[in-house]
Amino acid sequence: MLTSQMKKLAMSSILCLILGTAADARADNVTEGRAYYLRYCASCHGQNADGLGPVAPALKVHPPDLRRLSERYGTPLPAKRLEQYIDGREMVAVHGSRTMPVWGRRFEEAWTAKRTGEPEMKDQIGRIVEYLDSIQLAGHPAGASPAANVTPSEQ
Repeated sequence: MLTSQMKKLAMSSILCLILGTAADARADNVTEGRAYYLRYCASCHGQNADGLGPVAPALKVHPPDLRRLSERYGTPLPAKRLEQYIDGREMVAVHGSRTMPVWGRRFEEAWTAKRTGEPEMKDQIGRIVEYLDSIQLAGHPAGASPAANVTPSEQ
């Protein structure tokens, strides 16, 4: 028969395992989200999401600093709303009209071609949003950008 102290220790161990697994999964999602971000968003929004991508000077509307989304939307970021901007359901002037969004249509074509369909597309966009949520500057000391913590292997 287990003593009360042994039961508490067992429960603590299980809880740590569950929390550690959840943290690892979140870290994996953020890492994958960054890879998708770099592939689809960095040309306009910059490698560090600061709005300074190589295409930015050629655009009529300067891309926003995506590290500051929490100043407008709060934390955590409203994932569903941001997903709608990314996939084209919500109008973003620089992305084009809702009927022809730059990346919304591109995401759909790319994942349909791989025959993974809409659920996979939504998952990928969701990971981009998780990455964006992880790099928000709000609540960080001045000059301590979370984006600065990205290792060169992630770029």
